[in-house]
Amino acid sequence: MKYLILFICLFHTVSNAQEIVITELKFLPDSNFFENKDSSIIYPIINTGKKEISKRINDQIANEVIGTDEDCIDIETEIRSRIAEGLIDLSYHVSLMKNRILSIQINMEGCGAYCSTSDFYFNFNLQTGEFITFSDIVNDPDKKLQDKFIKDKRRNLENHIKLMKQYLNNKEADSATFELAIEIIDRDCIESLDPSEFTLTETTIEIEDHCSFPHIIRSQEPAYELKYSFKSIRKFLTPEFRNLMYNKR
Repeated sequence: MKYLILFICLFHTVSNAQEIVITELKFLPDSNFFENKDSSIIYPIINTGKKEISKRINDQIANEVIGTDEDCIDIETEIRSRIAEGLIDLSYHVSLMKNRILSIQINMEGCGAYCSTSDFYFNFNLQTGEFITFSDIVNDPDKKLQDKFIKDKRRNLENHIKLMKQYLNNKEADSATFELAIEIIDRDCIESLDPSEFTLTETTIEIEDHCSFPHIIRSQEPAYELKYSFKSIRKFLTPEFRNLMYNKR
């Protein structure tokens, strides 16, 4: 088993007089699971310039993504263990690192009996190292905004169902697969919404509420976007979030 570890300073930005640096740990996958000459496992380490805040952020990411506990001392060893168990790919994307907010997404793929992917969405207050939750951003006591999100999601899923039924009527698809997909959408997805996972940019919030299918019909999962500009939902934004997002002091 071979491992390659590189440390690369990827991002530098000034945030409230803090220099935020993201360092990458790079690894090769285990060739028993996936043959690759390039590092396909790229894990981010956040350095805010403040040790306690950096640790809080990195511990929360490691706990969610790698499954470590608070007593984890060596993240490299933990990642190697996951590689030995079938982790073949891990990447990240920073959608926002401005003022006092970090929004970072991590995608990973692991293989066992079959391969599967997982997506993680993190939004941090760089002043405290704590998660930014949906309720920290939006004040929606009457659920009016959430109702709009559900309506938009329902419209997207109804269009997806309509398209699948057309394929069925034209006998262009396997009926059992499409009927199961439609059943899952109707039963589990079309009338519900979980806004707890989201991605932030300088101008938008995207609700990452996906309709997940079993592995056997994963290829039929509906793709849709629930992205909204801050301008379009400005009356719902909390004063705390406005201050965090736009006040540079």
